[in-house]
Amino acid sequence: MFTEPAIEEPGDRHLLGLRREQKRKFYPGCVRVRVSTEIATSHNGQLILWWLANLLARQFNVVSHIEFDVPAVPMRPGIALFGYQPGLSETLVRTVAQIAGQTVAASIASTAPADIILNVDPRFTKCTDRDYAIWGEGWRCAAAAVLDVPVGVGHVAIGPMLAATLGAAEAFQRITDWQGEGRMQREPLHFSAWDGKAASEWAALRDGPSITELSIEPFYLCGAGAVGQALAATLSYFPERSGHTVILDGDPLDDTNLNRYCLSHRDSPPGKAEACRAILESTRFTVDAQSVYWEKYQELPVPRTNSPILNAFEAAFKYRLIISCVDKNVARHALQNFWPRLILGGSTSGLTTKLSSYDCATGECLKCSNPLPVYPTIEEEAQILRNMTQPDRETVLGQLPPKKAAAVRAYLADPGCGHAAEQYLTELGEIRRREFSVGFVSVASGIFLAVALIQRTLGIGDLAQGDANHFSFSFLSRKPGREFFTRENSCECAGTGGVLFRHLWLN
Repeated sequence: MFTEPAIEEPGDRHLLGLRREQKRKFYPGCVRVRVSTEIATSHNGQLILWWLANLLARQFNVVSHIEFDVPAVPMRPGIALFGYQPGLSETLVRTVAQIAGQTVAASIASTAPADIILNVDPRFTKCTDRDYAIWGEGWRCAAAAVLDVPVGVGHVAIGPMLAATLGAAEAFQRITDWQGEGRMQREPLHFSAWDGKAASEWAALRDGPSITELSIEPFYLCGAGAVGQALAATLSYFPERSGHTVILDGDPLDDTNLNRYCLSHRDSPPGKAEACRAILESTRFTVDAQSVYWEKYQELPVPRTNSPILNAFEAAFKYRLIISCVDKNVARHALQNFWPRLILGGSTSGLTTKLSSYDCATGECLKCSNPLPVYPTIEEEAQILRNMTQPDRETVLGQLPPKKAAAVRAYLADPGCGHAAEQYLTELGEIRRREFSVGFVSVASGIFLAVALIQRTLGIGDLAQGDANHFSFSFLSRKPGREFFTRENSCECAGTGGVLFRHLWLN
């Protein structure tokens, strides 16, 4: 059953919004992953299995034990982005350990009662109410209690990675009973990432192309956190990729990010940008990784990159393609202030993943739907605490170290100008404003970003262009959506910003 997390545990933003009494109704949190020898030796089977291990291990205080009911087969190279061992089962256990340490147990035996059994199997007949099957191949994926999907030989990683997110989501929802709907049996899902559409059967899905060489235009990856790392991970599975990226993120890695960042583990490089560089850089795909934010990058002397193409554009104050994986509106405005030709954005909201294309020539800009925040004053933060009941206030103060919490209590009793507790009140406000985030949603967002980038590279496909500039997928309803948003008349892009954009790109 659920136990209250210790303050030093490595992040559990996926528990935000769940009340204490809801947490006490959690299942014990045991997930069994099962696969046949035939599927365990296949490329797509191992890809799904490794990503399941990655994503399940990050569900701290939800998943407590993962049992891998897998045969003893060799591990294929190029699939495990970390945790690689010669054998498949050893790789899966090692991957969980690198992420979770002792927080999540991993074993090979299948003896404990499992709350859910995830079967990596394209042709599966339901055994019990706990069984669930997932499969992915090419650009397509499927999830259901019963599956009958033909097995092919496609090596595009999109479908298998998405299948793993569906399996991780099923485990999360079964264990937590998220919003009182997570344990209900849902309709089978067959989904194509190429066009963002679901269908009643696998054969009705539109598959994308097989890809060998992939020449990607130079781009800026702004934000190397949860979504940015998922984008980098997806692109890393295209071995013949070529191009250049500038990765910018000023934040360091720390243990509290382990639940969301799919490339982060206990032996990761210290910087988020470096974590992405480590798996993306190759002889044909070059990377500039800077541990700075976008605004600080602009203050660096030119030329700033190892790409002659980007250097030439920067000399003219032009930025053709920015991938926005930042999660704060202040940072989004900073990107839009340079009026790039196109911004592709990935984000999450609850259990919904979002992909957006911001082209000021046809639709809204990154500022339109992302207003700058207005934060409470110190006095307002203090009043929020005073208005709480004492038990609730103590629960909130318990998120601070004891000395800081004591200082805040003293401030609430006797406010004083310049009191040190004012800084701690600001910290509490930031903690209170943290948003729900779970790893599989962020990974899906990064995957869809990769699809949009690849479609732009190939000049075909319209996941988030043409008649739609926004795509979304809900893991709760398991429904995709495509919409087109026009610019806000009150936004800068309808005035001086739009004039500058047209001067830079359309004249």
